[in-house]
Amino acid sequence: MINIKYRIQHAKQIEIHNFLLACDNDFIPKLSSNLDLYVFSEKIYTHTVRFEAHDNGKLIGLLSAYLNDKESGIGFINHISILQKYKGNGISNILMKNSLEYAKSENFNYIRLEVSKHNSIARKLYTKYDFSVEKDNQDKLQMIKNLNLGEIK
Repeated sequence: MINIKYRIQHAKQIEIHNFLLACDNDFIPKLSSNLDLYVFSEKIYTHTVRFEAHDNGKLIGLLSAYLNDKESGIGFINHISILQKYKGNGISNILMKNSLEYAKSENFNYIRLEVSKHNSIARKLYTKYDFSVEKDNQDKLQMIKNLNLGEIK
């Protein structure tokens, strides 16, 4: 039975690393083709605010965001993924909503992210939360959300 708990900043760095390894093949291209997953897990652990989903203590979903530039009021979501067997349960929606509400409560005005043009599922999620295309680069889209427009769904 699924028993999902949502937490902020709970997972240890090694758990994040193992989670990234488990999700690696779900990315197009594979996450590890562009990044050293161990180094990336250290950056996520050390420099981002992490919104996590856990099932019976196991990390099953992760959204991480750089929310450290309060002067500019602009944050950046650098990662979101859900373990394959947990997809379709609305976990990414809850992580996204939690992260946007948190950023707004910390007086951020905008959130940016980058997504592959080929990732239609992620683009659909971002559009649902009113992200709009800011820049169209070769294979990627840079998207932005104004946190001051309307309520977070």
